[in-house]
Amino acid sequence: MKVILDSGAGKTPRKTVGKSPVDTDAQKIKIELHIPATTIFKVLGTALLVYILLLLMPIVVTLFLATMLAVSLYPILVFMNKRGLPGWVGVSTVVAGIMLVTALITTMVLPPLFEQSSLLVQNFPNLKASLLSHIPATGPLHTLALDTMQQLQRLDGSKIAEPLVSVGQVAIGWVAELFLIFIFTIYLLTDGPRALHWFLAFFSTECSEKLKLTAAETSKVIAAYVGGQGITCLICGLYAFVVLSLLNVPAAIMLATIAGLFDILPVLGVFLSGIPAVLLAMTVSPFTGLLVAGLYVLYHAIENYFLIPKIYGNRLRLSDLVVLVSLLAAGTIGGIIGAIVILPLVASYPIIERIWLVNILGKTVVKKHLNGATTVDNASISPSQGPESELPTPTYS
Repeated sequence: MKVILDSGAGKTPRKTVGKSPVDTDAQKIKIELHIPATTIFKVLGTALLVYILLLLMPIVVTLFLATMLAVSLYPILVFMNKRGLPGWVGVSTVVAGIMLVTALITTMVLPPLFEQSSLLVQNFPNLKASLLSHIPATGPLHTLALDTMQQLQRLDGSKIAEPLVSVGQVAIGWVAELFLIFIFTIYLLTDGPRALHWFLAFFSTECSEKLKLTAAETSKVIAAYVGGQGITCLICGLYAFVVLSLLNVPAAIMLATIAGLFDILPVLGVFLSGIPAVLLAMTVSPFTGLLVAGLYVLYHAIENYFLIPKIYGNRLRLSDLVVLVSLLAAGTIGGIIGAIVILPLVASYPIIERIWLVNILGKTVVKKHLNGATTVDNASISPSQGPESELPTPTYS
């Protein structure tokens, strides 16, 4: 493709009597821009690919979540394979374990959770009155509370039912989504390695080896994230349940479930789960509300500075600023799912930098990041290498 831009009419310069220098305002400027047809097709193909990915984004997110779960469970298959057991035994064991956990949650957690939620809705007027009794009788806080309660009393029951129906529809959608993730996880566990080898056959030997190394190291990060996140969420939920039960806070199981779920979100989770717990604790007494707030903050301090380093090791230790910015950006783009999946991706960046970007950034930059970061597995550096040694360069066969 050839584009020509012409800014003049091609007139010859003309002289004027008594004036100097020569008038050259009619000079011709010619610019030629050559765009190969292959470049145009590449741009159009990239735009089409991005458009297709945007259309298929729900499926892509589902596959990514299933991949995270499969990568976390795959070491179980490797362990059983080393013991001489066939692959189908390992897959069956994993599937049975998932079904058992699902059955336990369905039979032991959901019934009391629904019961407490129903009682909370029925006793909400009494809880509001109790909360109002602990607020100063005058002042902007009391006025705001009265106005809010009056607005709630004016709501039509049919209008309240609409969001409840929407919540029910969302819950059904989540159940279907979880079932689809479960099915994809089983397929990835059974046929994942063969699919990976098939995919790597499209690339050159060097690129294929780099992809293998990237997949192997990022799988450690993802496995550490999923396994560690499950442990911390369980501990957080149990801690919240014990604290709230001992203090006689209403709906302890519901609040503990919220605390365990929102523990997935670092930094922000403590606020999202702590606010409803403190409000319901205030219905008991102001001291109980302050005590719950203090105990929630205490737990998250222990979790951040003691539990997480012990559970995650140093594969997924990110600064609070990086976590907060990543959560806000991913949450804005992808909602809660985006906020959940962004952290292992961010923690995998040092691996990508060391394998793929070392020639672009330079070994000095990558080595400084490697020495200063805490997200890279120490096992990736041999014991003979000191902090000032050369970068570990992958070798390809």
